Amino acid sequence: MMTITLHKVNFIKQMKGKNKMLRKYNKKMFLDYASAFDYYDEMKETMQSWSLKQFHDFYDFTHYDWESGKQLKPNEREK
Repeated sequence: MMTITLHKVNFIKQMKGKNKMLRKYNKKMFLDYASAFDYYDEMKETMQSWSLKQFHDFYDFTHYDWESGKQLKPNEREK
């Protein structure tokens, strides 16, 4: 019983550390990201009026993992 509890506590601590490395993109972050691409100049005004959901659909990610450097959707993370 004690071993199971310790493993559970260690697992929770590991997950808390991983969540700190996973940051959700906001609208400003998406606009900064988009500015690096050639199409941004043509789409700048349109993109500024987009909702956060439209950015998620367009770029197909919602979060940035600081540890791996990858953009991802939380439900598609490796388990």
